[in-house]
Parts: sequence; structure tokens; C-alpha cells
Amino acid sequence: MLVPIQQIQNILRDPINHSDLIINYNYDRIVTITNGKTKFKLCQNIPILIDFEKSIFEEKAYTNFDLKESFIGKRSMFKKKIKNFLNGSIYNSKKSLEIFKSNICSNPKILIIGGGNIGTAMDTLYDDQSLNLISTDVYPSDKIQFISDCHNLPIKDNSVDGVIIQAVLEHVLNPNKVVCEIYRVLKPEGLVLAETPFMQQSHEEPYDFNRFTELGHRWLFRSFNTIHRQTNGGPGLSLYWSIKHFLFSILKYKFLANVISSPFILLSLLDFLIPEKRKIKSANGFIFLGKKSNKEITNKNILKEFIG
Repeated sequence: MLVPIQQIQNILRDPINHSDLIINYNYDRIVTITNGKTKFKLCQNIPILIDFEKSIFEEKAYTNFDLKESFIGKRSMFKKKIKNFLNGSIYNSKKSLEIFKSNICSNPKILIIGGGNIGTAMDTLYDDQSLNLISTDVYPSDKIQFISDCHNLPIKDNSVDGVIIQAVLEHVLNPNKVVCEIYRVLKPEGLVLAETPFMQQSHEEPYDFNRFTELGHRWLFRSFNTIHRQTNGGPGLSLYWSIKHFLFSILKYKFLANVISSPFILLSLLDFLIPEKRKIKSANGFIFLGKKSNKEITNKNILKEFIG
């Protein structure tokens, strides 16, 4: 369940000098949010907790934003659900979320990074009254409590029990910094669940910066002990992406390329027949679920983590 911002203001902090924030309300609406001196702006009554001097996002972009509209425009959630159903991503996400829920403490605070839209299979978390969801994104939405840049989360150290970050790490400039922030805000033995693409073409440009192999993804979360690792879409799904983008490069019209390539999404059904170890080389993406640890995997030991 997404909790009101009033219930989490004690764990929020100023993204610039890390001091406590003071939020004043008029009924359910926020009137002001300050650190005692500096007043932070609001967008659609949502606090903008970004240090703009250190962010790629510009303050002027938040003056005329429509609710639920991201920097890359509106997305069709219906089409996304159909695709996730056909390519099996929804099953992988459901499985990892079930493992996440079975390993987390009772009555947990869970931070969702990139929560402007409800992610794949995440509906069950939002419907679960035993979970206290804290959600943030870089654009205003009725699914978040505050706007932030995840390179600099406006949350105090050791404040949340879990973090979920779906399809976000490819869109950040410094993924190592983001994972360090996740580690910082998690309580001891807190959980992180990450879904990140590998064999996907560039998308949501210009906000697309990174891709990771399975072992590269594991190295990114080297300060966490593994609970669950899995591919998220195999060679069939990757091939569909390649066909779609090849057609787009030839035809120049995205809608036409999507229509002509749509039958090829059935190739992803073949991924159910391929063993995990063989899917890793050309997987569409990877899932990592881990627990915060006080030890890091070293350069000498990372190769032992290879599961291909």
C-alpha cells in the first residue's frame, strides 16, 4: 500500500545538505516544504527533492508538467501488459516479487525507485495492506510521494527495509552511485530487487546510458548477498527486439515497425524451452535479489559468481 507522505516525512532529508525537512500541510495538501531555511518547490503538490546543480534534470522542466507524463512522454500500460504476458516477463517478475516478500521483515517500509508507473507484476504490492510503499520518480505522478534523482536519494541512512528498482539502472548516468545510495538507505540486512536490461536496443532516449551482462549486474550489487538471480527474457525476446528495431531503421515509422514486427513476439515463447545457463549469453535482461551485507565481493572472487 502506498502510504501518505505524512507517514514518511521523518525519514526524508534535504538532498543538498542532508538536514531534516519540515513539511507544512493544509488538510492533505502540502503548503511548504523546507529545511528550515531553503524552500523546496512543488510540482502537482509533490515535493521536488533534487539538487539540480548535480543532476542532469533542469529545474525549469518542472514548471509545466502534466500529471502522469514522464520526460519521454506517455506510455501505453495496456500494450506493456500484453507484451509482458506474451514474453514471460510478468512470470519472472511475479516469482522474484514473491521471493522478495517471503524474505522481508513484517510491516516493512519498501522504497520503489522509478515508481511513476506501476511496474511489471507490482500491482499485488500496491494492494497489500501489510506493506508500506514509498515511491519516487523524476516526474510527477499520482503513484509517488516525492520527486527525486536516485543518484542522491532524499532519504536518511538505514531507513527502509527493501528497495525495488525495475528498468531504471539503464537510465542513470552512474549506476554504481545509485546502488551505493540504495545500500545507504537500506537497514542492515535490507533487501534489494533489481530488474535491468541487457540485450535491448536503446530506448526512451536520450535517457539511456547502460547495459549489463549477468556477471556485470552481479558486480554492480557486490555489497549484497545473493538470494535470487535469474534471466528476464531470453534470446527469443532479444531477437524480437532486434527485428522491431531493424524494421524501424528501414521504414522510419515506429508505428508501422511495431505492427509488422508484432507476430515475432511469439519467438519469446521459445525462451521457456531454453535452460537458464544457455539464456544468459543473449538474455533480454536480468533480475537480482540480494540482502545488504557488510562484506563486498572482491576482484579476486567475482569470477566465482559466474553462473553461465
